[in-house]
Amino acid sequence: MSEGGDPGQVRTSERDRFRARLAGRPLVADGATGTLLFSRGIPQRACLDELVLSRPDLVGTIHREYLDAGADIVETATFGANRVRLAGWGLGDIAARLNRRAAQLAREARDVAGRDALVAGSIGPLGRPAHGELGVGDATARAAFREPLDGLLEGGVDLLSLETFHDFDQLLLAISEVRATTSLPIVASMTFGEELGLADGRTPEAAAAVLARTGVDTLGVNCGVGPS
Repeated sequence: MSEGGDPGQVRTSERDRFRARLAGRPLVADGATGTLLFSRGIPQRACLDELVLSRPDLVGTIHREYLDAGADIVETATFGANRVRLAGWGLGDIAARLNRRAAQLAREARDVAGRDALVAGSIGPLGRPAHGELGVGDATARAAFREPLDGLLEGGVDLLSLETFHDFDQLLLAISEVRATTSLPIVASMTFGEELGLADGRTPEAAAAVLARTGVDTLGVNCGVGPS
């Protein structure tokens, strides 16, 4: 993954470049992918993560439209592309493949757009907050994060976006797995309901204090009640 140098050093410089870009000005990321897919005829109950194989044209078009609109970062269409969530569609065994193809589609869209944009590999939680505990151990969870991570790295993402986590321990585990695998930049975001607490009751302030010590490059919130 490097050319004539130590891989760790190459990845460290990529983190430095990412932070330098953030220090220079805000970076505009793309918007919703699922909402656009639904508006263009994809059924509400479809497996959106599988569309990178069955409808790559549609996924690529959405990436290009966001890039043409000025996005500095485009996320891969892989929010739920992990073994646990894909199992409901019988697609758990191709998690890595879906992530790899999704990263390739985003990179291809960037090449077509001719933009100096970044491709962020999207990794979401292993389950939905409303569905309660998953009942899986740490080893199983790590493996479930590692498969999409490997696929995204093989596909050539520039950073990893761990997003919309409500279970703080699961987010920390995901961060740990990413950091053990690559030194690419990490964006970590949580989601809060109206009670402004995570699943364990942790406040945004308390969560931010812990995340700041984990080596992530940016942290924040998304969905739920929003950043306010």
